[in-house]
Amino acid sequence: MTVDGTRADLRSPIIHFSYRDLDDVLEKLTRYSRGAAIDANTNGQRSSLARALASGFWSFVKTYFLRQGFRDGRMGLVLAIYNAQTSYYKYLRLWLMQQPVVQAAPSGAQPHSMAPPRQ
Repeated sequence: MTVDGTRADLRSPIIHFSYRDLDDVLEKLTRYSRGAAIDANTNGQRSSLARALASGFWSFVKTYFLRQGFRDGRMGLVLAIYNAQTSYYKYLRLWLMQQPVVQAAPSGAQPHSMAPPRQ
């Protein structure tokens, strides 16, 4: 952190809540994974379904075991799952962005596309 001005010690801790509720968590997960996938696609990065699965799994292992999230009990597990989902969805979105867009879907269903929204 860079401080331009006087520094001092706090008299009490700063309590910071990153999320208001579960809906806020899920919205942030969607926003972050979409943005990261768009950036990765712009930078020419490639993905696959296997990479999405492996990335999500590795993210869970790293958060829960290597960074010792298990010490935080249930919330450590929740955070590890959140990180795994974010990573998985990033690479899944990236992979789907790189797939050809389906022109006609069977049974009158709408075609799917994970391409970034048009601006």
